Amino acid sequence: MELTKKEAVILLDNNPARADASKYQSKEVAEMEDDQKIEFLKNSLKLWKTSKELHFGLHHKGRYKPLPFPEKLLVILFLHRYAVTDQASLHNLQKLVSSDFVPVKEQFRPNYTFYTPEWLGIHVVTNIVEVVRNTVGMELSGPIQTRILDTAAYTTPRLRMAVLHTTTKSFVKILVKYGGNPKLPDNAELSTFRHHLERKRDEGQPTTATAVILDALPYVLQFQKRYVSLVCEGLPIKDCCMSDKWITGTTLDDFNIYIPAEVPVGASIVRTGVSITDYFDGVFNGTISFDTMINCVTEHEPVQPPESPKKSPSSKGGGGGGGGGASKTKSDESDKTELNVKEIKRQLSSIEAAARDIPKDSVDKSVKKSITDATKRIRTLISGK
Repeated sequence: MELTKKEAVILLDNNPARADASKYQSKEVAEMEDDQKIEFLKNSLKLWKTSKELHFGLHHKGRYKPLPFPEKLLVILFLHRYAVTDQASLHNLQKLVSSDFVPVKEQFRPNYTFYTPEWLGIHVVTNIVEVVRNTVGMELSGPIQTRILDTAAYTTPRLRMAVLHTTTKSFVKILVKYGGNPKLPDNAELSTFRHHLERKRDEGQPTTATAVILDALPYVLQFQKRYVSLVCEGLPIKDCCMSDKWITGTTLDDFNIYIPAEVPVGASIVRTGVSITDYFDGVFNGTISFDTMINCVTEHEPVQPPESPKKSPSSKGGGGGGGGGASKTKSDESDKTELNVKEIKRQLSSIEAAARDIPKDSVDKSVKKSITDATKRIRTLISGK
């Protein structure tokens, strides 16, 4: 689906990132006036080829070179490029960007602004790219490609393009339904989710239910790569692939990445593959475990390398027998290794959650305050570990 000149002008003239485009600086536009910069970007867009990536997710600011546009504008272009494949998806995107948009679900903050390049870049575009990277990947063959394609080397680029479209359409559907800051249902299954949002707020890192689930999706897929057969349940299989072409009747809507999840079926819990929208619905309603989802995220949190011990002046030069690091005993190193900071933080969160659930009139206010003060001091003590 190539963009026409008219579509290119619309995308550049009517989006929240136009002001950023006029401020854009690069070697090519350093001496240009604002209007000239816009024209330069329009011409670049007309020459854009579908084989060139619009955004590289977490690796976007690294060595990869996308279209020579400011990132905020690339975010909007990405959404317009991949969110529309038919009349229904066009309608969803039009609804999302309209000035009088109201999500289907009741919002915690009705005027919460999320249709901005900043919010969309972090929680939508980056996560879509990482979902595709953690499944189809950037290589010409892999466990998914070889499972469903007869000629993976020829068909993988088209598979990746199709999955980019369907994943983006799924994210837009989620935003149309849930908005940026929806109220969680008031049921016991979501108490941990509510406590997670409260803790983030108390730590000065407020987030929303929508952002938490969208941000978790790439980690869930990365954590459960061994369930590749479940991930592929929403994709055509080799029976539908003849040589390097899909059989007549195959549409973009046939290419969906599924999320492995444990869902209730009658009285049993069964692991199966569910669509991205169904997975979001399940976590939001409590039928898919929030704990299981968030554990996939914490398992992939980067571990900070320990700081090198500061050497005392006497240790310089390496001479003598009492250099700085040599004074550390084996016992000291063992104690530091055994300190499981992640587990301590989890236990603290449980204590804080239990304290919040204590009925107001059942204990003196000072009891809750003592618990809160103690947990805060412990967090402060371990923050440097």
